[in-house]
Amino acid sequence: MGDYDVEAVKRRFRAFRELAFPMISIFRSTRLAVALAATVACTLATATAADRATPKDWTLAHFDPQQNADVGGPSSPISWSFSMGKGSSATPTVSGSLVFVASNDDYVYALDIKTGAKVWAYQTGNRVMTAPVVWHGIVFAGQGNAEPIVWDPPSYAVIGSGINAAYGIDAKTGKNLWYRGVLGTAMPSAAIVDGTVIQHNGAGFVIARSLLDGTLLWRTYVDSTAAMSAINVVNRTEIVTSGTQPNAVIALRPQDGKILWTHPFFPEGINAMADCPVATDGTRIYGMYIAPRPPKILADAGPQEQHVYALDARSGKELWNEVVESGVPPSRNQSAIPMVHDGILYDGSSVAPYVHAFDAATGKLLWRVHVGGAVKPGIVFHNGAIYFGDLGGYLWALNAKTGAVLGSKHMPDRFNVASPIIVGENLIVPGGKQYVFSVPLAEIRASHDFKTP
Repeated sequence: MGDYDVEAVKRRFRAFRELAFPMISIFRSTRLAVALAATVACTLATATAADRATPKDWTLAHFDPQQNADVGGPSSPISWSFSMGKGSSATPTVSGSLVFVASNDDYVYALDIKTGAKVWAYQTGNRVMTAPVVWHGIVFAGQGNAEPIVWDPPSYAVIGSGINAAYGIDAKTGKNLWYRGVLGTAMPSAAIVDGTVIQHNGAGFVIARSLLDGTLLWRTYVDSTAAMSAINVVNRTEIVTSGTQPNAVIALRPQDGKILWTHPFFPEGINAMADCPVATDGTRIYGMYIAPRPPKILADAGPQEQHVYALDARSGKELWNEVVESGVPPSRNQSAIPMVHDGILYDGSSVAPYVHAFDAATGKLLWRVHVGGAVKPGIVFHNGAIYFGDLGGYLWALNAKTGAVLGSKHMPDRFNVASPIIVGENLIVPGGKQYVFSVPLAEIRASHDFKTP
């Protein structure tokens, strides 16, 4: 199996299990280690992101806890598009020369990073909306849809009709390595912690399995149901997730699933808690939700307000909570995925065509920019600029400090909740209807397609 020798991985994993639980290496040190390896190989002390090799392991949905998926890769401009049967609701991931994309057409695809050509396609039995995380040549993905089968707000919900399951897939060949049925949808994205894959599901459980064979390691009922949210890693002793019915952010210990703290959110009528992955800088947890405009107390009834918040990572105490704007929310997935970088929190809006920057410590609004549609996907920082897509079908480049528009490019698809990633000097982003694109960053900056109304 070449670079992806599963038997060799099993031997290494058994060695891990004989020792004390190792330190989690998927925090910012992952990026530093990749950069250091590339620097040594190139003997250049000034290596840029474009000089670095692509990562071999991609263990969080948005690559790092800050949700800034900017990794090494080809420095040359690479333009391609790949047509799927339907659009994607998941962030693409990269390992070596392959891009992994989960699709609403029930497939996981592996694409050549330079050409976009299909290397393999793995067919599942339901929609695949997890970011396909990768560790030591094994891809983890989960299948399941967003249809509720039990809905008893505010106390309980089970999401996921049809067949819900989790998979381990050989990254090189697309061969199935293991399959496990799941109670509740397995579409929330997982985190891999030193060979353990941890996922919050649509029945309110957080489950840890061996990535090698799917063996159950621990399971914790957190009394909050996930849909499109994702496990994130705060530090070596804390992971965090969010859910609904009841609405909450929950911190757990990755070694055994012990709940460390729970922060409940009220009123009952708020939305997006089960959909929006939280970001963290190790000190604070950042997220968003939408709520009815006062005095209304019911969701899905007219305009909604978008809130952006920060919690203390150690205690779960709310530090700030700001209302940004109001508007009519979409009928499905009402998240606007946050990203934090160098003390600034960036977030779009699911209810209005805006993107924002906040002081991460205080919640003070630094700038707000009108764009071509709601900004539900994540945002990526690269060399002083941020890049993202909107629901109007535009890709954007903005000055990260001022919000000044550097470029806007209209594309033949719209960008829903599948977040972009930056690989070298190229943006790889799935559309919500059909395509996956690779677009050079310079091409986005050079385009000025959007005209302010």
